[in-house]
Amino acid sequence: MRIAGSLVFAAVLTATPLAACAATTSGDISHIDRAAGSLVLDNGASFQAPRRAELSRLKSGEKVAVDYVMQHGKLDALAIRPANFNGNNPGLDANLGG
Repeated sequence: MRIAGSLVFAAVLTATPLAACAATTSGDISHIDRAAGSLVLDNGASFQAPRRAELSRLKSGEKVAVDYVMQHGKLDALAIRPANFNGNNPGLDANLGG
């Protein structure tokens, strides 16, 4: 029991800085590299998509909002959704798998 409690505490400590550093940006998709699992917005920002995201659902020119974190010198997308997100379309994220 003591080990399980320690693991939960460690997981909370590990997740907290990540959540604190998350940011959101939006723009039009200028390029999608489905093989590499990445996309570029019209502002030049390049994001690595969530591992299970279905990039085939996205199109160049589509306006999206991207929740991301900076890790190891690159921008990792946590979620990608239509910029006019209204809560009915969850978008693409690691939890939903697209």
